[in-house]
Amino acid sequence: RNILAKETLLPTVMLGFVSMSSTMFNAYMVPYAETLGIPNIAIFFTVYALVLLAARPVFGKLADKVDIDKVLIPSLIIFALSFVAVALGRNLAMMLVGAALAAIGYGAANPSIQTLCIRTVEPERRGVASNTQFFGMDLGYFLGPALGGFIVDGSGYSAMYLCTGVIPQVICLILFIATWGRLKKRLY
Repeated sequence: RNILAKETLLPTVMLGFVSMSSTMFNAYMVPYAETLGIPNIAIFFTVYALVLLAARPVFGKLADKVDIDKVLIPSLIIFALSFVAVALGRNLAMMLVGAALAAIGYGAANPSIQTLCIRTVEPERRGVASNTQFFGMDLGYFLGPALGGFIVDGSGYSAMYLCTGVIPQVICLILFIATWGRLKKRLY
C-alpha cells in the first residue's frame, strides 16, 4: 500500500508507453541519421530541448485550467506524428520538424499523465502515486531501446520509429479515451 498505488496503474501504464517512445530519439537518432547521410544531427537534440523547455510550462498550466483530456489527446497525436515525420524524413529539415513535434507532444503528454497519476489518489497518498508513476517511466525507458534494437535489426530504423513511436501512442490514446469517463469521476 505504501509502495504502489493501484489507482494509478492505468496512468502509469500510459506513462510507460510515452516514456518508451521518448527514448527512441536518444537511443537511435545518431545512427539513423548516419545511415541516411544526414550531417549535423546534433541540432535535432538542440531543437528538441528548446521546444520542450518552452512547451512544458505552457501545457502544464493549460492542463491545470482545462480538463486533462483536452491537452492529453492532442498531445498524444502530435507525439505520434513526430515519429511519422522522423520515420519518413530523409533530410535534416524533416528531422527538425520531428524534433519540434516530439517536444510539443511529449512536453504536453508527460506532465498531463503525471498529473493524472497524482490526482487519482487522495492527497495523503500522492507520494505513493508519484512512486508508482516512476515504475512506469523506468520500465518504459528500459523496454524502449531493447524493443527498438530488435526492430532495427529486423526491419530498419524507419520501421522501428513507426512501431515504437506511433503504436504505443495509439494504444495510450485508446486506453485513455476508453477509461477517461471513469478516471474523471475519481480525480481529487
